[in-house]
Amino acid sequence: SHTAGLSLHGYPGFGPQDELPTLEASLSGATNGSSDVRQIMEPGTKWKYSGGGYTLLQLLVEEVSGRDFDEFMADEILRPLGMEHSSYNISPEIQEASSLCYDNWGRPTPSPRFTAEAAAGLHVTIADFAKFAQSALAGPNGEAPGRGVLKPEILAEMMRPSPATEERYGLGYTVRELPDGRMARGHGGANRGWHAQLKLVPESGDGLVVVTNGSNGWAVHRQVVCAWAPSTNEESNSCKKPVYLPLLSVYEDGGLPAAFARYDELKETHADEYRFSPGELHLLGRALVEIGKQEDALQVVERNRALYPEHAGVAGILGEAYWKAGRKELAIRELERALELDPDNSRVSETLQRFRNEK
Repeated sequence: SHTAGLSLHGYPGFGPQDELPTLEASLSGATNGSSDVRQIMEPGTKWKYSGGGYTLLQLLVEEVSGRDFDEFMADEILRPLGMEHSSYNISPEIQEASSLCYDNWGRPTPSPRFTAEAAAGLHVTIADFAKFAQSALAGPNGEAPGRGVLKPEILAEMMRPSPATEERYGLGYTVRELPDGRMARGHGGANRGWHAQLKLVPESGDGLVVVTNGSNGWAVHRQVVCAWAPSTNEESNSCKKPVYLPLLSVYEDGGLPAAFARYDELKETHADEYRFSPGELHLLGRALVEIGKQEDALQVVERNRALYPEHAGVAGILGEAYWKAGRKELAIRELERALELDPDNSRVSETLQRFRNEK
C-alpha cells in the first residue's frame, strides 16, 4: 500500500545496449539515476508511492520461493490466469513481437528495460491485460473473484483502502472516484514510450483497460475514461483536455515565445475546454529536456513558478532545474522556499540537504 516508508518513486529504465545491474545492485542505487531504496519514514504512518518498495518485494519473492521472480510470476499468476502472452522475462522473441513505442514528440524510441521487474517490467498484450482485469471480478457464470489464484477474501482486502493512505490506496490497487461519481479500483502505468490504465468497479462488474505505445498516452486513456464514465459536473476539471499537447506542436513551429503565446490565448478563450494546472507546463519542460532544450525547459519552469508562486512542487522542480544549470545559490533558495510551503516533503528535504553538502 506504499506505506512502508520507503524511498524511490520510479525508474527511468535502461537502454537496449545497457548491461542490467543485479537486483541487489539496483536496490543499492544502480538505477540509472533514481537513487537507492532506503527507509525514510516510520512504516505505517504516511502514504508515499515507492516503486522501490516493489523491487524489495521482488527480492522477497525470490528469497522465499527460491525461484527467479519472472519464473514465479509465470507459474503462479500469469499462466493460471490464461495470460499466455505476458512475461517479466523480456526475451528477444517478445521484443520482436512488441509494438514500436514513441516519445513525447512522436519519434520512435527504444523500449526501456528494467532490473526492477516487479515495479516496471511486465510486457502484456491487451487481451491478456483484459484477462487480468476480469480475474478480479465475479465471472458471468458464477466464477469467484481471484479465479483460484487468490482467495476472494484476500482480493477484497487488496481493494479496501489501507490505513494511512487517506482512503486512496489498497494493497496494490488505487481507490479513485470516476468522473461519474462511482468508486473504481485499479492502477495506471507509465514508462517512456508506454502508458496503461486499469479501472474496475467490482460492485457492477464493469472494467476498463487501456494500453498506449506513446509517452503521451496518458492523455489518451484519460479521455477514454471520461468517455466510459462521463461526468455530469460541467465545472469539473478532470475531463478537460491537457493544454500541454497543443503547446508541443506550436513549439516545434515557433519556439518558446509561440508556445507561451498559445498558452495565454487558450487560457483566455478556451478555459472551459482545456485543463490549466501546474502539471501542464511541467510536462512541457520535461519534453524539452528530452530533446536537449535545457535553457528553454528552464524558462518554462520559471514561467510556471511565476504562475503558481505558492505551489511547493513547482518551487522544488525549479530548484532542481537551477542546480542542473549550475545556478547553485538559486537552487538552494528555491528548495528552501519549497520546504517552507510543504515542510513534510521528504523529497525536497533530502534534495536540499544533498545540494548543501555538494555545494
